Amino acid sequence: MKRISLTLLVALMGIQMGFAQYTEKMTVVALGDFTGRHGDILRTSVTASAAKCRVGITLLNWNEVKDTDMAASVDYILSGNAGDITVKTETLNGTTYYYSTLPFSLTLTDASTGQVVESRSTSRKSSHTDRQSSVNDCAKLDGSVDPEYNGLIYKNCAIRVPVMVIQDVTKKGIVETVVVNGGSDIGILDGLTFDVQMESEIAGKKIYKTIGEAKVKDILSGEITLCQITKGAKEITKVLDDDITVVLTSNTKDTFGETLKKGINKIWH
Repeated sequence: MKRISLTLLVALMGIQMGFAQYTEKMTVVALGDFTGRHGDILRTSVTASAAKCRVGITLLNWNEVKDTDMAASVDYILSGNAGDITVKTETLNGTTYYYSTLPFSLTLTDASTGQVVESRSTSRKSSHTDRQSSVNDCAKLDGSVDPEYNGLIYKNCAIRVPVMVIQDVTKKGIVETVVVNGGSDIGILDGLTFDVQMESEIAGKKIYKTIGEAKVKDILSGEITLCQITKGAKEITKVLDDDITVVLTSNTKDTFGETLKKGINKIWH
């Protein structure tokens, strides 16, 4: 694979050169019904989780758009349930402890077929020597929703983009940075990490073998991003030199780090 200057590359993209595009648009997720006694709190927590996710999505309110033309743009409907808090007590060395548990679940549904794509269930737990404090802390949910939301989005709304060109190499010719065909328009955000994968085809089906890792270095536009190779540089270099197609697929590593960026393009209330 040959190198090309970023200035020239941006110019070429400006005249629609037609590089292969794997992820074509930002995923649209609509918030559906959130049921149960603490459903409203779960809905608020999901919105907060979306704001921290490094895979950007367009987040809508299903009840607002389901009877409009915008309904056709929705890829998934995300719903949830958060029921009643149960409290158990235990006395240790004369002190009574209150253990509160709030079970909740999230369900991702394909908007076009109505079929459930995936459901995840877990619970928020808290303990305190004061019963009401234990219950109040449990009801906050806070970051307890992050892992479940993150798992649904990263698994089902993963971003896959092809390497367009090698940008920088070491003195020994080992690739350091690459430019991929995808930017903010499809949901790539600062801090997003990727599996670097070699693409092949077996019996008419595309197969992806992970050969390294990369992370966003600079989002150059809505259409292209500069990525830093962080693992497997030698093998990635060999594969690229052999003109084998290499793609980057978003992964869940370091999802909630110091450089958390907002993952919502637009919220409809």
